[in-house]
Amino acid sequence: MKRLLTAVTALILAAALFCAGVSAFDANDYDYGGGGGGYSYSYDSGDSGGGGDLDSLILAIVIVAILCVYWWIKDKIVTHRNKKLEKENLTKDIPDRTAEIQEALRQYDPGFDSAAMMSFAKDTFRELYTALSARDLTPVRPVLFGQLFESLNSRLRDDAAHFITVHYVNINVTQSRLTSYVRENGYEYLIVCLNAKYSEYTTDDKTRATIKGSRKTECEKRYMMTFMRSTAFGAAAPQTCPHCGAPMNAAYPGRCEYCGSTVEAGRPGWLLSVCEPVDRRTQDFGIMIS
Repeated sequence: MKRLLTAVTALILAAALFCAGVSAFDANDYDYGGGGGGYSYSYDSGDSGGGGDLDSLILAIVIVAILCVYWWIKDKIVTHRNKKLEKENLTKDIPDRTAEIQEALRQYDPGFDSAAMMSFAKDTFRELYTALSARDLTPVRPVLFGQLFESLNSRLRDDAAHFITVHYVNINVTQSRLTSYVRENGYEYLIVCLNAKYSEYTTDDKTRATIKGSRKTECEKRYMMTFMRSTAFGAAAPQTCPHCGAPMNAAYPGRCEYCGSTVEAGRPGWLLSVCEPVDRRTQDFGIMIS
């Protein structure tokens, strides 16, 4: 829409310049003939001005034509790239290891339930993208790892600085499965792959106009959600906040004084540390226990 307005505006300005030049030419083209006395006066200063305005119009048309060709080529490149990414996202092989991972996890956590975990992942995804649309991560702060929270918050601040809001509506998670489990260095990482359908569009905060995407267009993507937690059992209280990594202060029992998150005694729950669309760089870690 902005491109069309730019092109139309350029043509209107060029046409206005041309018309102004023609008017100036007519106003400055004089020819006074003396009567019987033979007095004659002529003045013609419009030739060079009219020609210059015509050149300006032609130049403006050429510039607009070049811009239109540039935008057309750019749109084709972007469309091709997006289709390629969509194909990679939906066709990349992501193994379903739900049964194997549940068996491996139950060796350390007998109460682990894969169905409950996948339900938790679905809820977290919906709540996260609803919070992003509202530009307020407070509702999902307790389930976000510190680095992910800061990264998403930075993105929201950048959007606010540019006066735009990205909306995610009609969010529906259709499938989910456990695909990888890694246990090392005092932490365990569980990766959930899920399919999500939603509509995405961007609005201008000042005009409320949609500048990208459409509320009516639904897209489907696969996401890899990495959840992590400490492998420690039975601790009276964690020494560091599982959300932001800050040292816990005994003066603030059950709550981190830095990020404000609730920190329960004993084994901390799963925290979302990564949430990314599937692409060619997506790695398969399988099941690794060290």
